[in-house]
Amino acid sequence: MTNAWLEPHRQWIQNWQQINPYIVANGRFVTPQMLDIVAQLFDIPMALFDAEHALQRRMEKQLARTAIFMLLHQGRLTSDDLSKQALSGATIFLLAPSVQKKRVVKRLIPPIYKTFPLGPPLTPTRCKDSEGQIY
Repeated sequence: MTNAWLEPHRQWIQNWQQINPYIVANGRFVTPQMLDIVAQLFDIPMALFDAEHALQRRMEKQLARTAIFMLLHQGRLTSDDLSKQALSGATIFLLAPSVQKKRVVKRLIPPIYKTFPLGPPLTPTRCKDSEGQIY
């Protein structure tokens, strides 16, 4: 590998050198549920700063940023900006095309309770006591 070969990829490499420490240091604190919450924001392209701001009441900034980077690492998010410019709050992220297709298919499938004859399944807010009464 020569410097000439690496040069077109230098910005990409530098950005991943900034991203990797977040994933390594904080990744164990990000749950799958947190990843799903963060992924829901990216139905439209969104800047890193805006995503962190939208999540500020749900999780700490460090964890929000880590979750975004984890989704990027998993291939659920993408960003063309990372190969062109330095990582910043203005870096735009969006759902990967493969994830967008899955979401459309998911929306077309009716919820299970529509085919369930007795109504929706019980949830923690809707339980039955020993006498069968819903509370």
